[in-house]
Amino acid sequence: MHCLRDAPSIDLFLAQANHSDLQPLIRSRLDDLADFDDIPLSELVNIHVLAPADSLDALDQALRLSLLEAPIELCAQHTHWFELTIIVSDDGFGHVIYIPTTTEDQRLLNLCNQLAIDVRQEAS
Repeated sequence: MHCLRDAPSIDLFLAQANHSDLQPLIRSRLDDLADFDDIPLSELVNIHVLAPADSLDALDQALRLSLLEAPIELCAQHTHWFELTIIVSDDGFGHVIYIPTTTEDQRLLNLCNQLAIDVRQEAS
């Protein structure tokens, strides 16, 4: 699991990522936050990118909260990824979580399949 907590770690991940389909998704979320350029990215969002073998328990530990009890704002299904957005504080801080559609954790897969809005038709 990659836990990207600031702009340099996100930039490094994007430069080194082997997931060409994931890069535009992350860049789109960063574009959504561009209006808040006076606030450090680390105070706005943490991005978590899971590998297929990563578990719900490991994700809960990284988030420091239970995903099953978290207020999930959005769960979008892309071609190879589920994208979950969680806002955890009144100041708008949140987590964006990318879970591969090939996740081996059945609880994660069930949660994503239950909540997902299919946005795959947007891809071109």
